This record gives sequence, structure tokens and C-alpha cells, in this order.
Amino acid sequence: MEATQSSNLGTVQSHHYHLSGRQVAIVVGIAVLIATAGIGGYVFLKNSLPQPPQLPIIRLWHNGVVYDGVEGSYCWPTQESSADGEFLNLCVDRVFGGPETSIRVPSGDTMSIDVQAYAPAEKVWVTLFQESGERLSDIPVTVGETVSTFVLDTSPGTYVVLVSGAWSDDKFAGDINYSFTVQVVGGTNNEINVDTSGWQTYRNEEFEFEVKYPGGWFNTRNLIEDIREEKLFEFSSEKNFTVDAITLQIVRSESIQSKNLFVDLQNLKPGETFEQDLVVYTKIEDLNIGGFLAIRHTADRSSIPYIALPIRSEILLKRDGTTFLFVFVGSPEIFEHQKIVFDQILSTFRFLEPSRKAFPLE
Repeated sequence: MEATQSSNLGTVQSHHYHLSGRQVAIVVGIAVLIATAGIGGYVFLKNSLPQPPQLPIIRLWHNGVVYDGVEGSYCWPTQESSADGEFLNLCVDRVFGGPETSIRVPSGDTMSIDVQAYAPAEKVWVTLFQESGERLSDIPVTVGETVSTFVLDTSPGTYVVLVSGAWSDDKFAGDINYSFTVQVVGGTNNEINVDTSGWQTYRNEEFEFEVKYPGGWFNTRNLIEDIREEKLFEFSSEKNFTVDAITLQIVRSESIQSKNLFVDLQNLKPGETFEQDLVVYTKIEDLNIGGFLAIRHTADRSSIPYIALPIRSEILLKRDGTTFLFVFVGSPEIFEHQKIVFDQILSTFRFLEPSRKAFPLE
């Protein structure tokens, strides 16, 4: 096996395999079996052989939003080629830029790498490129038990981030990379403030809370109760629903399920996941909202039949026997560009009377 590396964007590693005399004999033997046993015998033979693992998928996470990249160069096993279980690799070299949709990231922010594969990658590395394809530098990756991260500490501008992974064991070796377009902006999320002087205030005496929202937004739904003992409050940039609408939903619940969900999320470490009722939850971080512990997480409902919701970022807060779920509704692109406004809204949320049984901050 020979490995080569190029500075061209998207061409990171290539593996070239050559058939030995023994492997040629096996290929000829398979052809003879096909000729004598017919198509049915071939199908049986093909199905009885070990199958190579599926091509890995690499995504990026930032502030609870999952981003798909563009599949790049790869070398990956396609079929068994010998009796001892070795695989032949198909190698594809591609030269391209990142996706058209960019990820807006404040300089110095941390990004997480989500790798979906048959096994953990033996190695993960990140390379930074100019949009033109000029290679700038390698970015150090911190490898954790459940998630790997890197810090995008560079000057403002638009870049292509290439994330690569490599796998190997006693039967095969393979690698793949994905590219992402990233727009780096100056400052951090904590340093970028939104002017709230012209914002409206929603105050609810019955449930003892208030929250501010932008002056041009609308209180589109107020105090709707359903069979799950939930009350929904909704604030949106549009009076009527449109694809460009930016909406914050606050769901107040007294259900046992929501309380148990809070406890389950609290027991997780950032990056860890668990499944409940076909929904996969991933913990992002602990927050302080209104003096109470809140948990930012993502909820993946793609396994629920007839549900077409994207993976979305949610925040769950517990106060006494009540939970408050904060949900930002909008496309991932809109969410990323408006996340600072979303966080600013959350920073204005407060309870009107202190609870005597406040869930302790840790």
C-alpha cells in the first residue's frame, strides 16, 4: 500500500492496491463459479462474503447546530479480494471548495466533529484553506471519549475547513475527508451584544415570568394548552408563518416526562447522547437562565415516522415541579445567523418571584 499527500484542496490521502498472483487466481475462480453456477450461484456467493463497512460521514457542530459538509477524496474498501479477508479499495480524488452555505463562527470559538462510522477513527485531523484552495495550516484537534473538538482561532474572513479521518484494522485501511465553508467573524459570542433598548416585554403574572423580545417581533401564540399539560408561548419575527420566519417557543410543562428528561440530560457529559421514544438527545452544555440550571441540547427526531423535523437546538430549564423548554424554530442557516439574538432573548428571561425550591446550579 502506498500513501500520497497533496496540498490541493480535497486531495489528502490516496491508497493504491495491486493484485497479487494469489488474488488473481481467486478472481478467476469466482468467474468460473459464476459461469458454472449461473446468476443464482453468483448471488449466493456474493451474499455469503463479508461486506465492507459503509463510507463514514463527517459533520460539524457549532452552538448546538449540526452542519453537513461536502464529501471529498476517499479510499474505501469495495469488496473482498482474498480468502484471508483483505479488501480492495476504491480511491476517488476530488478537487473542490466547501458548500455554498457557510457556518458563521466568532474567532476563537470551539467547533465539534461528529463522525458516523462503523468504528472510531484511528486519526482525525483538520486543515484550514483559503477559498481559493491555498493551504494555510493544520488545526490541532482535541480528541475526547465521545467527541473531538478544535478551536478556530484565525482572523475574520471566509475559509474552507477540511476535516479528515482514517481507519485501519487487520482487514482493511481507508480514509475520507469532508469540506465546510466557514465565515469567521471578529470577537466571541460573549463580546457581541445586541441593543435591547427598543425591545418589547412579555410579562405573565399567572406563571410568574417575563421575557423581552425584539421590537419588530409578534406575540403569535399565547397560552395554548394541550392534553400533555403544556402551555405554549411563541414570539416570531413574522405575524404569519413564512419560511424566513424566526420564532422562539417557550413550552411550560408539568409532565413527568419533561422532568425525567431534565434529569437524564443533567447526568450526561457534554457530547454524550441517549435515546428516548425514538428521539436521540445530545447534551451540549449547562447554562444559567434566570438563576436556574438549564441544559442546552440537540434533539434528533428523524427516526420518528412521518416526522420531517431537522435536528434542532433546545434548552430545558427546571424550576420546582415545572420545566421550561426554549426552542428556536427556523432553518439551520437562519438559526446560525440569529443565534446571538436568540441568546440575548434568553438572557432577559426571569422569574417574577424567587422559588424556594430552586434547582441548584452546579
